[in-house]
Formats: sequence, C-alpha cells, structure tokens
Amino acid sequence: TDLAQYQRNASRPAGAVLRRQLGNLGELDGARLLHALDANKAGSAPIAADDAELLEASRQVKGHALTLSLLGNYLRRAHGGDIRRCGDVDFAKASQKSGGHAFRVIAAYEHWLAGNGGESAQELAALRLLGFFDRPATKEDLSKLRAAPAITGLTEALQDIDDTDWCIVLSNLADCRLVEHDADIGRLDAHPLLREYFAATLSKNQPEAWQEGHRRLYQQLKDSVPYHPEGLTGLQALYQAVVHGCRAGLYKETRAEVYRDRILRGTGAGGFYSTRALGAIGADLGALACFFAEPWQRLAPDLSATAQAWLLSVVAFHLRALGRLAEALEPMRVAGEMDVQVAQWKGAAASYGN
Repeated sequence: TDLAQYQRNASRPAGAVLRRQLGNLGELDGARLLHALDANKAGSAPIAADDAELLEASRQVKGHALTLSLLGNYLRRAHGGDIRRCGDVDFAKASQKSGGHAFRVIAAYEHWLAGNGGESAQELAALRLLGFFDRPATKEDLSKLRAAPAITGLTEALQDIDDTDWCIVLSNLADCRLVEHDADIGRLDAHPLLREYFAATLSKNQPEAWQEGHRRLYQQLKDSVPYHPEGLTGLQALYQAVVHGCRAGLYKETRAEVYRDRILRGTGAGGFYSTRALGAIGADLGALACFFAEPWQRLAPDLSATAQAWLLSVVAFHLRALGRLAEALEPMRVAGEMDVQVAQWKGAAASYGN
C-alpha cells in the first residue's frame, strides 16, 4: 500500500508504478501449453492441441500456469504424455493458502520419483533440499546439505555422486521445469509453491532432518562473512543465518551470538548497528519474527524470560518506528510486565516510557 501514491492512473498519468493483473491462462491456452509440454496423446493415439481432454485438464486446474507446467512434464515422464492418465493425479480442491492444486501435482511427482529408485531417488533428494530455502540456493548452501555424513532420511542418495553427476541430476530437474539451475555459478531455484511444499512436508514428516539441514545452513552462513560485516548487503548472510538457526531450534545461540552480537553489534554505546547506522528496521523485524511461534504474541519457549522480554521490547520499538502503532502496544505492554517480574527495572522503565 505504500506504493499507492505512485500508481499511474487518470489523475496521475506519469506515475511510476504500473498495476497489472496477471490472471490464469484461458482454457485453450492451457490446453496448448500441455500439448507443447508433450502431453500429446490419448492412450497411444496422437491428439491436437485443442483436444477435448486437454481442454478439460486445463479447466480442472483453472488455467494455473505452474500446475499445468508441472502436470504436462509429469505426464510426459511418468506416462508417455498420455492425457488420460491425468486422473492419476488427485485434483481435489485444496485451499489456496495451502498451495491448492499445485501441491497435488507436486505430491504426485514426489510419489512417482520415490517409486523409481536410481537417478529418480537422487532427483527427489535434490528437490527436497529446496524446502530449506525461501530464496535461491547457492552452490555453498547445497554443498553443505550434501556433505557427509548424510542427513538421515534425506540425502543418502546424494552421498556417492560427484560434481558431474550432481549437475546431471539438476539438469534433469531443469528439463522437467521443476527447477531453474544456473550451471555457471551453481545456483538453484524453484517456484515458491514447490519450495513451500517441501518445507511443509519435511518439517511435518522428517523433523530431525529438517532441524539438521537448517543447522548446517546456519553454520555455513554465519561462517561465510566477517564477524562484523559492513553495510546492509554484508548483513544479508547473517539475516539468513537467523532464519535457519531458529528453524534448527537454536534460539538462544542465534539470538545472542548472531542477532545481538553481530547484527546489532551489541546494545550499548555504539551498538544497534543495523538500525541506528543503517536504518534497517524492516530487515531487523523480519529476523525478529523468527523467534516467535506466533508474531507478535508468543515467543519460542526455549528462550529465558529475560530474553523474551528483551525481544518483545525490541519488536515493539521497531513496529512503532514503522508506524504500526496498534501492533506495537501489546508487545510493549507484555515486555514491561515481564521486566517487572524479573526485576529488570531499566528495561521496564523503557517499555512503560515508550
């Protein structure tokens, strides 16, 4: 909403912000996309791009381009492009917030790869690694996850392959349009829905592997930059380390060693580097959210009462600085009350003063 004042319209013809509604594909365009992805048979008989069964498949997923792309490649790989096998994928309606139809297609791909063994097992393991990221994965990130010893239940299939075989695995996934692989720098990315799907399934079904993967990434990122990196760009690795440290369950260590000591550079004179020197209040607030089970109400239980009160007061200050006054009131009040309970009078006075 902060861009609304710059939006181009009849009263502001030179506005710098253009609003574009990107709808789903039309029924025929969706059918053509499936056909172009080699879903071009009904049984063993070739079909045209406007075939009734392709049109029906396009209608089923409401022209959602990612779903159609995944579906077309799935049918090509698993069923020789036979559109009549579309029924093997459960397109039961799912809520949009949980990924909707796309989650069903990704689940079908996962199930198919899991049943094939060999190279498919390697491809599935590589795909699952994307669940650890909310951003493109770097070569260094992926190497840390693939390193020995294997993460139990997750990376065993990747232990005995060299860099050449690893590139072949990623190329196969890229050919299916499941990932985007930049072979020159080793960076790997995928649609956010795919990353979200594997994050959800890993955290629910393999919690120990989920924590171990994030622990490795936390260690890799915090060791990848100087102790006190300069500027907002320099801090990005530490901000990412906070995310992974919290998801690994390392709340105490992450708060003290990374956020307080390295991002803020302490809380005394000359401290609060990220906010006072850089004004990175929004970036800080994003990192602070990782310490909450329910922003901005309930913190991770592993933190001490003193640490919880401090985090609440910092969050409240940031929210107020961003003009989010109604949201700031509750954590500010709770922080003051908690400081009173543990006799942190200076913190209590600051909270109530604010």
